[in-house]
Amino acid sequence: MSRRRLRVMVTMLTCIASLLMGSPRASAESLEVQVNRAIERGVTKVRTYQNANGSFKSKYAKGYTAGVTALELYTLLKSGVRDNDPQVKKAIEYVRYQEFKKTYSVGCLIMALDAHGDAAHDEWIRRAAQWLDDQFHPTSKRWNYPGKNTDLSNTQYAVLGLWIAEKHGFTARREVWGGLLESIPTFQQEGGGFGYRPDRGTTGSMTVAGVTVLEVALERVPKNDVNYRAARKVAKKALARGWKYLERRFVVDANPVGEYALSSDWTYYYLYGIERLAAIAGGRERIGEHDWYEQVRAISSRRRRRTAAGGRRTIRASRCSSCGERHSRRWSAPRE
Repeated sequence: MSRRRLRVMVTMLTCIASLLMGSPRASAESLEVQVNRAIERGVTKVRTYQNANGSFKSKYAKGYTAGVTALELYTLLKSGVRDNDPQVKKAIEYVRYQEFKKTYSVGCLIMALDAHGDAAHDEWIRRAAQWLDDQFHPTSKRWNYPGKNTDLSNTQYAVLGLWIAEKHGFTARREVWGGLLESIPTFQQEGGGFGYRPDRGTTGSMTVAGVTVLEVALERVPKNDVNYRAARKVAKKALARGWKYLERRFVVDANPVGEYALSSDWTYYYLYGIERLAAIAGGRERIGEHDWYEQVRAISSRRRRRTAAGGRRTIRASRCSSCGERHSRRWSAPRE
């Protein structure tokens, strides 16, 4: 299976995870065929969610209609749907007239417009990126929804948007990247992982977010910048510790929590974060000794077998890669 196809698979898993849980096929059928079928089923299902006005249905649509539509548009485009497809064109026209209001939504919009590949969107992408730049909180030095509290997840999606916008002629302020070097290490916990906020516990998904932001920011603040020399030093150490946590706790069928636990919550968000982080880190193919591409190859068939076996949750013991002891691992099918 090509690595591009694997990236598509991760995108589909992230956006429409529950759609990949069809009945298991004969083991003789190649995994590539299974994945392609899953993507085809996912595309078919996503198409049914579009409203007459071009937006998409979702339980989050009330507050994030533009963001949900942008994410579904991105999913279709990354899954091979043509840029002139009627439903793609309807979605583009819908988001064209939506205001920039939410960090997540604007980050997803930039990703969708970039995936659409029309140079006519460049100015639109730059305006969206400028909105993100303007929303950067000057005190906490990160992003919020907007709202009272800033967090690492919104910050991750703002940074992903700004990173992509650079291809379309946008350059964020130096104060944004330097500020991130100062603030993001405060999210790091004792074991090297990151939490949603500085007072929250470690998860794999948030560690991926923290490492992603630091990777991008460090590349954009020169080593000789005297204003951020100390911040660069702290951020580089935090980055190294974050990578070590990901290497130590790496799995592809759950979201790591702390040092030993695994959760079914936000697993696909975690996987998509890994795919984006690998791209940002120069096309990184391994996280420690783990070839994450190869491990993701099997996730769809494993989950189908687990779901087909019946029962939403089971507990099984596994040997921890860090201490060698056995700990309970909780498995569950993705939420609908």
